[in-house]
Amino acid sequence: MEPLARALIGIGAVFAAVLTLVLLVEGPLVLRGRRVVARVIGIQGACPLNYKVGDRFVIKENGQVQPRVCDYAQRAMARAAQNVRGGVALPGTPCCPVLEHMLMFEMMPEQLPQKA
Repeated sequence: MEPLARALIGIGAVFAAVLTLVLLVEGPLVLRGRRVVARVIGIQGACPLNYKVGDRFVIKENGQVQPRVCDYAQRAMARAAQNVRGGVALPGTPCCPVLEHMLMFEMMPEQLPQKA
C-alpha cells in the first residue's frame, strides 16, 4: 500500500474515533436543544384530561410538557424524549402507565421550519 493511502486511512480512523467520542459525550449535535413532539397514537379507556388519538404535545429539553399532562404521562414522555434527543432507539412505545386510561405516544424530534 502506498504511504499516502496509509496516511489517509490513519487520518480517517482518528477522525472517526474523535467523532464517536464527541457523540458519546455530547450527544447527537443535530438534536441538542431541540424539542421533541409526542402524538397520541392509541388509548385504552378514557383519559381524565380528555386527550384523544391525534393530540400532540411538545416536550422541552427540561422535560416540561405542553399542554399539561398528568405526572405519570409527563415522566414517561420526558424519559422517552431524552432517548429521542440522544439518538437512542426507544425500547417500546412510551405510554402513560395508568392502565385504566393508558395513552400511547409516538415520539419524534420537532421539525424545524423549512427555509424559503
